[in-house]
Amino acid sequence: MSDNPTLKKLKIKPDQKIAVINQPAGYLDAWGILPDGVLVDSEMVRRYDLIHAFLHTSKNFECRSKT
Repeated sequence: MSDNPTLKKLKIKPDQKIAVINQPAGYLDAWGILPDGVLVDSEMVRRYDLIHAFLHTSKNFECRSKT
């Protein structure tokens, strides 16, 4: 597993599908090298093992969860 603390906290494993929504600039770059086979999308286009979203209010979540 990576030495990156964020990847450790999120428990990202090989071959996972991850959606990262509304992330701050440079956030994914800070992850560094991901485990083999990890797929990261910035839009909800499939089923995911992990959805990591940055939302300002619960209303943002409600809008995104209905699409």
